[in-house]
Amino acid sequence: MTQPEVLRSLLNAIAQGEVSPEVALDKLKHLAFEPVDDFARIDHHRALRTGFPEVIWGPGKTPDQIAQIMEVMRDRASVVMATRIEPDVYAQLKQKVPDVEYFAIARICALGGQESGVRNQEPGAESLEDAGMRGRRDEETASIQNSKFKIQNSSPIPGLISILSAGTADLPVAERSRCDG
Repeated sequence: MTQPEVLRSLLNAIAQGEVSPEVALDKLKHLAFEPVDDFARIDHHRALRTGFPEVIWGPGKTPDQIAQIMEVMRDRASVVMATRIEPDVYAQLKQKVPDVEYFAIARICALGGQESGVRNQEPGAESLEDAGMRGRRDEETASIQNSKFKIQNSSPIPGLISILSAGTADLPVAERSRCDG
């Protein structure tokens, strides 16, 4: 059976009382992936299954491939993120996806979900001011002060989170967390 036929069958079983909503939810967690050309398969249900969103692993993909994946994901995800993106790849990606944002310290590109107020960074801009830590010279203090962001997905526990780092070596990981939806 094709994916739509499987889904239709499951919905009919729920409507007829043959399958409980809980069992149906468990079955929905394992639907097939969405292909993107012949080079990628997007797991739209990763967050449902694991609690973590699908993220694009940048290394080994061309800017065109990353752009295609982002375009497929953007309609179904609150945040689309590509990791390990070098400045030259971002420059090419920006031509294909004009609204993509770049975070140089974290080496990520992202679409949507930016409530932190941090401005876009151009490739190579890694000063504290360009990292969104304007007015702070003490890197540890700045890292702690700027790591409080609103949870941006439909989390069952709304609120604030804090990302703490021990110093500048941790900035790439702390910065990356700002785009996790």
